[in-house]
Parts: sequence; C-alpha cells; structure tokens
Amino acid sequence: MIAKELHNTAVVDADKTRDPQLDVPSGDTDVEVAEQRPFDDSDESIYDRFANRRKVLICVVLVLCGILAPIATTGSLTAVPEIAKSFHTTGSIINISNGLYTGAMGISAFVWGVISSLGGRKVVLLSSVVSFFLFSLGCALSPNLAAFFTFRALSGFSGTGLLVCGPAVIGDLYKPTERATALAWIMSGTLIGPALGPLIGGVIVTYSSWRNIYWFQTAMSGLASALAIGFIPETAHQRGWDSMPKDKRIGGTLAALNPLRLLVLFSKIDLLLVALASSSLLWNMYGFFTPIVYVINPRLHFTTPLQSGLFYLAPGSGYLLATFFGGRYADRTVKKWILRRDGERRPEDRLRAVVPWMGLGTPVCMLIYGWCLEYNRGGIPLLVIIMFIQGFTQLMIFPALNTYCLDVMPSRSTEVLGGNFLIRYIFAAAGTSLALPAINGIGIGWFCTISTIFILVTFGGLLLVIHHKVPRFGRMKQSVGKVGKGG
Repeated sequence: MIAKELHNTAVVDADKTRDPQLDVPSGDTDVEVAEQRPFDDSDESIYDRFANRRKVLICVVLVLCGILAPIATTGSLTAVPEIAKSFHTTGSIINISNGLYTGAMGISAFVWGVISSLGGRKVVLLSSVVSFFLFSLGCALSPNLAAFFTFRALSGFSGTGLLVCGPAVIGDLYKPTERATALAWIMSGTLIGPALGPLIGGVIVTYSSWRNIYWFQTAMSGLASALAIGFIPETAHQRGWDSMPKDKRIGGTLAALNPLRLLVLFSKIDLLLVALASSSLLWNMYGFFTPIVYVINPRLHFTTPLQSGLFYLAPGSGYLLATFFGGRYADRTVKKWILRRDGERRPEDRLRAVVPWMGLGTPVCMLIYGWCLEYNRGGIPLLVIIMFIQGFTQLMIFPALNTYCLDVMPSRSTEVLGGNFLIRYIFAAAGTSLALPAINGIGIGWFCTISTIFILVTFGGLLLVIHHKVPRFGRMKQSVGKVGKGG
C-alpha cells in the first residue's frame, strides 16, 4: 500500500520555502508581526498524538460545526416571501440579508484564519460556535428588519471560524497523503448545508412561523457548542502566541491582521488562481440555489415552500454521495504522481483531481439547467437528474482545492484558507444578491451561460498552476522515500 510506504520523508529546508516578499512591515519597530516558524512535517509521528477513535470523534463534532454557517446561508430561501411579508418589504430586499450574511462570512474568514495561526484552533472554534449560537438567537427574536439584517450579518461573521478552523484541524491530525479524505467529510457541510437549508426551511415555514427556522438554527448551534466544549482539544502543532512575550501579543495580533498581509499573500498568482476557481464554484452554487423559489416554482406549478424545499434534495444527494469519493480521489491522485515523480510530492499535483469535474461535468450541467428552465423543457425528471450530477461534480472538486491550501504552506495554512474563503464568499455574496435581478433582466439561460464561462476561465487558471505556467508559491515540495506500486 502506498500509504504505508510514505514514512521515510525528507522535506526541503522549511526556511527555503518561505517567501520573504510575504513579510509586511507593521509600521512600528516595537511591534513585530506574529509569525510562526515553519515546522518540519517530515516526521509523521506528529500526526500520531491522538488515537484514531479520538480523531473520528473530533471529525464528527467538526462535521456538525461545519454545517451550521452554510445551512444558514440558504435556510430562509424558501421562506423569503413570508419573511418579506412579516417585515413589510420585498423578496429582493430580504435576499440582500442573505448577501450580507455571505459577505460577512468572507470578511471574517481572514480574521479567524490569523487568530487560529496565533492562538490555536480551540480558541477559534469555541468563540465561533458560541457567538453563532447567540446571534442565531438574535435572528429568531428580531423585532424589525434592521435588527434582522444586523443579526444575520453578525451570525455570518461568527460562523466562518468553524469553516476556516475545521480544515486546519484536519491538517493537524492527518498526514498530507491522507487528509483530503477526512477533509471531504468536514467540508461537505459547506455544500450539503446549503442544500439542506431550503428543505428544512420549507418544512418549517409550511407548518409554522419562519422564526422557527432560526430557533432550529439556535438549537443546532447550542448542541454544537456543547460538543465542541466537551470534545475538541487543542490540535495545533505550534501557536504564534507561544513565541511572543505576553505584553506584545495584542500588538502582534493587530499587526498580523494588517490587510496588506492578505494582499501580499494573494499577489502570488497560484494562490489567487486557486481562490478564483473556488469562487466560481460558490458563485455558481448560490446563483444556482437562490432563484429556485422565484423561477422553478412558477414553471413547475409548485404552490408551497415545502415543494420547492424538496427540490433542493437533488443537489444535496449529489453532495452526500460525492463525500465518499471526492477526498479519496484527490488522495489517490497525489499518490499516483508521487510514483511518477520517483518519490517527490508537489501540492499542485492534487489539483489534477479536479480536471474532469470542473472542465466538463459542472459546466455542462449548468448549461443544461439554465436553458431547460429558460424554455421550460424536460420537466421535473431532467432537472432533478441535472441538479444531482451538478452537486456530485462540485463536491468532487472542493476536497482538492481545500487541501491544496493546507499543503502549499503548512505554517500559514489557516491564513491561506482564510484568504481563500474571503475571496470565495465575496463572490458567493454577489451571486446571492445579483442572481434574481440578473435573471429578471437577461433570463436564467444567459445567466447560467455567464456562470459557466466564469467556471471555465478559472479552470483555465488551475491548468496553469498544475502545469507550472505561473510562479509557484514558496516552491513547496516534499521528497518521499521510495514508494512501491501498491494500491
């Protein structure tokens, strides 16, 4: 087995993988930017600190935590007309609250990523899940539209810490050649959540008040808070604060939160291209989900929120099925290329796993979906099949993209992930807010065509990264001892 023969590893000097251009002066000679020293992950014993059963338990809790923020992005979609009526406004205005939510998720991603690098995983996970619980409660009790918008934005800001820190914990627990499989389960919530949200919301709003959607969200986050407090340990191999004097931690943290650091980090072309690829998929997904109530309902003569909510089961089932394959496929791709390179592992080899799904599967599904709805062809069977395949192909892509962010620079993985989430959720917010106006203006067929072009252009960017046509961030690579050709 390949996995059993990846123990004799020798990583190139970690200091050589660091790019000095990424160091941003803080502007104060008395305050240093908090930096983690690159650690040597060639000693695989660092991944054996926890027993396998403990790792599985941690992953189960992280799956629940990871589904909270994404499920809230779409949980109210099927209830938009009812919420709008309650606050005496329009559906388009209520959809802006969803855009604010996803936009806040993006803005907070970098903040949570930096804090995770400095203070560790546990402080971020607990702060994020408890604050998400409190702000969800605020949404349920909102007396007016302004309060609803405020608590929606705050819950989006708080919940992203769970998404950024979850993959970092997986990077702490699992070897590079194994982590995509575990990460597929952790990150499946980012896609399964948005698919389940409308169904749950549809059931609730059909039989009771829309506020019960947020009471359900509050109950879930309360359970997740209790489990996280009880079962999530600190997993970080090192923390930036540990190497800093206590009296300089606040100043060092503020310096690390300098937005220029993020700009410099993503001035690296390969990181930017991977982030744009992730963004195109999020734009596609939220642009895909948002108009269902207003576009599919009248075409298919749906009359209740429950009916449209059930329609989201199709992509959700695709996401769930792909959870069993996406991570394993990405890990197998890495191992295959280790053999081809006579024992050398490169982070960008993992991106090869996305080629058939992002280059063909997702774009074709998007075009068929858009134009069948435009001309009202195919009916429910065709749309259900296409939405299922679309969900499957998307979750076959994300494990490779997310794990690349962990692999490319382990000592700053949460910053890379945080920046990636920032960019992708800005596009998700745009997709959520602009989908309905765009569809009303140019039709769903052309909107889906534009989304498809966006996906294909960013896929072209990934091909440049895979084939080394752009500078590689840090030139990170790992030499692996002789690997057999086992399965």
